[in-house]
Amino acid sequence: MRPCSDKGLYFHIQDLIVHPDFQNKGIGRKIMGMLKGNIEDNTKPGAFIALMAAKGLEGYYKEFGFQPRPKDRPGMFYIKQ
Repeated sequence: MRPCSDKGLYFHIQDLIVHPDFQNKGIGRKIMGMLKGNIEDNTKPGAFIALMAAKGLEGYYKEFGFQPRPKDRPGMFYIKQ
């Protein structure tokens, strides 16, 4: 499982949706863990990872190190250290 990227500096995670019948079972966390692991293993420091998050889920994605973007720009981001 890989995020969309230019294979260098910019990566994008979008449309991670778990069907309501399967939510709260750790599936989304497992998928995000796999994506984040791939990013950590295959990017250099300074890589910018963008994430489109549904309203109300910002706290969930903060657990993975993502930060909200400014109010006039949708989504969240993470910069690999």
